[in-house]
Amino acid sequence: MSLVSISIVGNIVRDPECRQFDSGRRKTSIHVAVNDYNRSTREKSAEFYKVEAWDRLADLAGKYLRKGAQVTVSGRLSLERWVDRSGKDRCTPVIHANQLSLPPRSGIPQNEIQSQIDHGPGSEEGKEDENEPGEIEKAIENEKQLLEQFSGSFA
Repeated sequence: MSLVSISIVGNIVRDPECRQFDSGRRKTSIHVAVNDYNRSTREKSAEFYKVEAWDRLADLAGKYLRKGAQVTVSGRLSLERWVDRSGKDRCTPVIHANQLSLPPRSGIPQNEIQSQIDHGPGSEEGKEDENEPGEIEKAIENEKQLLEQFSGSFA
């Protein structure tokens, strides 16, 4: 089995769609546009991705994300194949999210969101010795530094 990992930064094109299943699992779907600009031809284009978040990440996505918000998504890429009304075969790129991040300008405290993603709301579970940060904390810090470094390009 092959695994294709992807990370994108884009804008949410419509409000999240949240579903709860009989099994108790929850899924939130968002649609993200990633804009591109070809300097040589001066043409703008966009690629569209369907993003699926499950369970706790789905809850947070439904709570904090809205149409127009910018989001960074990391996860596993797959293709959803379907047939349109005229009988043409189509496919939609789907990212099965394992991480969602908002840029600092969103007005939502990033540390609050990340804490809930890592440990659950109000949970002490998974916390490591405060004197020695674990791998998750190091990765979060690296991501925060990158977002701060590139925050001017998100504006």
